[in-house]
Amino acid sequence: MFDYVSDQDFKFAGFDISTNKLVIGQRTAAGWNCLSQTPFLGKADQWYDVLLSINGASATVVIGGKSSLYSFTASIESGISYGLNWDLVGFGTNNARGAMDNITVQVLPPSLSIVRAEKFSAGSTLAMFGNETTGTWTTPNGRITRTSALELTVTLNTTNRSGVVFDRYANGDFKWAAFDVVSKQVLIGHYAKGAWAVDSFAAFTSLTASTDHNLTLFIKGSTVSVTVANLAGTASALVSHAFNGLAVDGGFGLLVKGGSASFDKVTAKTDDTKVPATLLASTAAIASDANVATLSDADLRQLTDAALARWSLTQDKGLGDLAPEKRTP
Repeated sequence: MFDYVSDQDFKFAGFDISTNKLVIGQRTAAGWNCLSQTPFLGKADQWYDVLLSINGASATVVIGGKSSLYSFTASIESGISYGLNWDLVGFGTNNARGAMDNITVQVLPPSLSIVRAEKFSAGSTLAMFGNETTGTWTTPNGRITRTSALELTVTLNTTNRSGVVFDRYANGDFKWAAFDVVSKQVLIGHYAKGAWAVDSFAAFTSLTASTDHNLTLFIKGSTVSVTVANLAGTASALVSHAFNGLAVDGGFGLLVKGGSASFDKVTAKTDDTKVPATLLASTAAIASDANVATLSDADLRQLTDAALARWSLTQDKGLGDLAPEKRTP
């Protein structure tokens, strides 16, 4: 049990022998709610090593080589968002007999030995970003500023959405984390196949346009945690998400989507020496539909014929017993 507030308000993670599943869920006054389930062939009266890992509002449980994960909604008290590691932890069973041994609770600070920072002094060459930019970026008054290449038909004094890009493989394939002063939200999402997708979000009504906020992105494995807070530390919002694969093996940098944005100090910390020393300062324009290739009918037919030919080879090798039927798209 974790994030324990009362006997009817806590989160839980473990395994259910009766259903042969790893489970993560939440106990409320209405009962036990299983929010994530993963098949697990466990046996009664057998010892298992159980590991629960918390990253922001994401929880991962690992038992017997199998894992299950789930991202909860962060708790908010007096305008401050809290992850899953602020309340009590415990151990127990639900309508079952169980035994426990060798219990350890640890807070493991990440070994972040590589630190890079850029204060954007006047006339800076943006060395930290390898001078690789798209759009128009300038560094007046010790800040990095980017003006969106976007034509607007409305007059307003606001910014739109800004944050960071991560796990970037190409202009049309990356993940992002940002806050939006229009929708008053903190968001985590991805961009693929010419479309922006929001994977997780949290409301943050204290967001104010043209006012500095701190955005902290922490990635561990496939889990991502993003916190946005005002500089006074009196209000914050936290959102977490668990992707299907690793979220740390791509590039990362800054992002502005619509409107304009101004950035101050940027700091990157990691324990991976393979992380590049240069980042990418980019605009949402890098993900425009103009960069998405379009297949002609002839191209599609050629790809289909090649795929069917390879499939036919697998049948000849005895890897299947269905003969493909060649079709013209």
